[in-house]
Amino acid sequence: MTRARDTADLLTLAPTSQALESDVTHPLIINGDMRIRQRQDSNATWDGANIGAAMYITQDRWYQDWVDCGATTVTRDTDVPTGAGFSHSMKYAVHTADASPAAGDVVSIKQIIEDQKCVITRKGHSDAKKLTLSFWVKSNLTGTWICELYDYQNSRQISQAYTISSANTWEKKVLVFDADTTGKFANDNGQGLGVIFWLAAGSNYTGGSLSTSWSSVTTNTRAVGQTNLMSSTSNTWYLTGVQLEIGEYTATTIPPFQQMSYGDELLRCMRYYEHIAGNLGGSTANFIGIGGQYSGSLFDTVLTMKAEKRTTPTMAVTDSSAHYIIGSNDASNQISTVTGIGSRAWYKKVNVYFSGTIAHGAQGYAGFLACNHANAYLTLSAEL
Repeated sequence: MTRARDTADLLTLAPTSQALESDVTHPLIINGDMRIRQRQDSNATWDGANIGAAMYITQDRWYQDWVDCGATTVTRDTDVPTGAGFSHSMKYAVHTADASPAAGDVVSIKQIIEDQKCVITRKGHSDAKKLTLSFWVKSNLTGTWICELYDYQNSRQISQAYTISSANTWEKKVLVFDADTTGKFANDNGQGLGVIFWLAAGSNYTGGSLSTSWSSVTTNTRAVGQTNLMSSTSNTWYLTGVQLEIGEYTATTIPPFQQMSYGDELLRCMRYYEHIAGNLGGSTANFIGIGGQYSGSLFDTVLTMKAEKRTTPTMAVTDSSAHYIIGSNDASNQISTVTGIGSRAWYKKVNVYFSGTIAHGAQGYAGFLACNHANAYLTLSAEL
């Protein structure tokens, strides 16, 4: 018995109303409804204000590729398509315009799916599956836009154009991508399939004919015809409801967007990034962890992460004067940075440490590490 058949058997009051369902238990796209944003949303360093760099931005798992093309503000917004079941969208607003991008200029937003999750697509095998990408989009700019699937494992790609027909109106797009019998995924924790939304592209990416069939990467065929979002500071672009399905679907047959619980979706995001402590809520004294003094000048704290990481993570801290505090030996010791991740860290547990003079410190004393400033934070990243 299948879940679809079981569901149909239960619908005795409306036996013809059976809903379509996805072939995957958990969506291939993480945070496709843009709800999760562990990265700070109120601090100019993190909320996307005046972004002119390649980086992970406000919404978890979404990365901006950027090369010398103005700057953008990227935020989580509550403007969503009516009746579609979404509460948030990603909003791009042009902060600094670039009406004539140079040849190598790029602005795009992408999510890279972990390699081992992509094996189910059967890519590289004789029975490779077609893939259908569905999403809701809105912009003041009508015209041609480009979506791309990019196989990072085998350096292959395919692109499809879509049209925004009505300005400032939410539109649902459904794009079918051919199966690819060349290039298998390695079934590991590396980079697999990238889903890329182009927003601006220079002539290096638009000089050929759009590559609508799978092929080895040829740069000038990737984004042919792309509208230039960066042409004016009046331009905006919104995205939500992104789903990637195995198989070929139309707008009427595509399975409904899989609504994960907030907690489950947050844990899926935390495999790649976890905000341990800091200024999401503006608090000064966020607790980080309990530890002890290995010596008079070395304080070690062990962090048990909420989700198993894709790999041993890297740490980011603020590195500013007195932004952290160590409480030990009945005293509070202000410090300017957490020095680093210890050599015994792995993807399930991490030890972070401070190395330097600790007032009132002595080997063997237990204590705690906490933030000591409204702008202090500590994060762990295992992004692709």
